[in-house]
Amino acid sequence: MCFRTLTSGTIAEPIAKQRLDSGEKENVASDLAMGNSDEVRTQNKSWQHNSCNDVSRFQLKAKDSEINELKSRFLRHRQILMTNYQQAESEIRRIDEIHHDSISRVLQVRTI
Repeated sequence: MCFRTLTSGTIAEPIAKQRLDSGEKENVASDLAMGNSDEVRTQNKSWQHNSCNDVSRFQLKAKDSEINELKSRFLRHRQILMTNYQQAESEIRRIDEIHHDSISRVLQVRTI
């Protein structure tokens, strides 16, 4: 999942450069090739832990973003539905008034 094995060209290069700068030139090449130094292993574990945290943070941000998007969509759709409901109610009232007016006219015509 978030574990990564040590390969050359990844995390061992900065460690090797640091060791070369500090004067430890022996066995750097073999440590890089074999990936067996304590520093490399410690750095690799640290990297794995940080990588897991980074992945978790990224997933959390993605979920938060998705939740915020869903909330905004819900609020937008709710507003649209409420507007549609109010329009339908006013249209029903208008049609009801027209119906009652029509019935009243028909009854007035019959009584005359």
